[in-house]
Amino acid sequence: AFDGMEWELVHEETIHGGVVQSMCVTPEYIICIENIEDNPNVNDVVSAYYRYDRDEQGKPVKPYSLAKRIQNREWEHGNSLTYNPKTEEIYVGLYTNTIEENRGCIYVMDPETLEYKRTIKVSDDYNILSIEYIEDKDQYVIQTNVDGGYSFKILDSNFQVIDDLITDVDTYPGTNYQDCMISGDYIITFPLTLN
Repeated sequence: AFDGMEWELVHEETIHGGVVQSMCVTPEYIICIENIEDNPNVNDVVSAYYRYDRDEQGKPVKPYSLAKRIQNREWEHGNSLTYNPKTEEIYVGLYTNTIEENRGCIYVMDPETLEYKRTIKVSDDYNILSIEYIEDKDQYVIQTNVDGGYSFKILDSNFQVIDDLITDVDTYPGTNYQDCMISGDYIITFPLTLN
């Protein structure tokens, strides 16, 4: 899909000692989580960048420049982000749970303040590698970790599992997965090859 495309650098940022794990887009911002360390005592960095040339009050800003940044919470691995315009919330697929009670959970983030709002428990049987919102169906697709066979599941708007799409997803050529997105009838996912 990217063959022959010309890329233009619009912004470059210095990271803060971690790894940029995931991104999503809201009406005003591009949001990203930088996972500093897999340690519940080390807070991660969440940054918001302006999408356009005006801020919320209509003042001129440089597109893609930093709008705000906070580092006041540990977001587990922060492996996936998705935005729901109906609820005006960001949902975070954790990937791992260094904090035991977070197994099988999704974090909810406020898209304006970047603050934690609450935790949603989906299952105790697996962790959630990724989450994507399907706007026309008001549903979510998640991918489970190896404990759930890397399967894709459909959640309703109340985060209840309503369908198992695939179980035992082949990780070839990788050893895990980073994130997923929906494009028409397809789930696009990224097999992660370590080392």
